[in-house]
Amino acid sequence: MHQQLTPNNKNIQPLQLPSEAVNTLINGPLKAVIPNGFTLTEGANLTAAQAEECAQALERWMPPKDFYLAGSEYMGLVIHMDFFRRCGGFTVTNSEATDGDL
Repeated sequence: MHQQLTPNNKNIQPLQLPSEAVNTLINGPLKAVIPNGFTLTEGANLTAAQAEECAQALERWMPPKDFYLAGSEYMGLVIHMDFFRRCGGFTVTNSEATDGDL
């Protein structure tokens, strides 16, 4: 199962993440940003301000080895920070993406 983060800014492509990756982010660097007990499940919304806070939290985080399938933790992290900064907030939906989409 994957979750798709659909940006409010229509000029930005949606971001698809495996559920395990979403859980790692929520329980790690985004724990201080996302309200306690909040989960990124179907229909969840984050505002532009919350998305910017997510980007700032990721700046201070080093992903675990092999977190990104491409093997480049730095590039994957930059892609996520860019998404959070430019998305204008986002909505979460479930999707059936392939593992190559991370």
